[in-house]
Amino acid sequence: MNEILSEDYCNQKIGWQLKSIRQMRRMTQKTLAHNLNKGITSIQRYEDGAVGLSATQIYQLSILFSIPVGYFFCEEDDVHIAHSDRNTIKVASVLADYPKDVRNAALRFLVAIGDSYKESKNKERYKIF
Repeated sequence: MNEILSEDYCNQKIGWQLKSIRQMRRMTQKTLAHNLNKGITSIQRYEDGAVGLSATQIYQLSILFSIPVGYFFCEEDDVHIAHSDRNTIKVASVLADYPKDVRNAALRFLVAIGDSYKESKNKERYKIF
């Protein structure tokens, strides 16, 4: 039977995810507070897990950071997924400051690398020794 997680645990987990994405995006608490029309103290309390975020606030954050809502609910068992999502977010953050044509070229490059990798893995799988 699955255990129900406490409200405190959930608030801390979501707060940690918020702090993590904010720092990855190199955003200050002050800037985040401004974007959400909140005070810095509110942001600190969200990140510490002292105060929970509403569903509306989580949705607003997902839009602000261009991430899926599910990012805030990733469990430790899904570390590989979280790590992958964080790497994707890092790439997106780095590219965000570049012009659209540069971002599109980088995307085409990354897709080509991914396709090449998948193709090499498939060849390796069916290799006859």
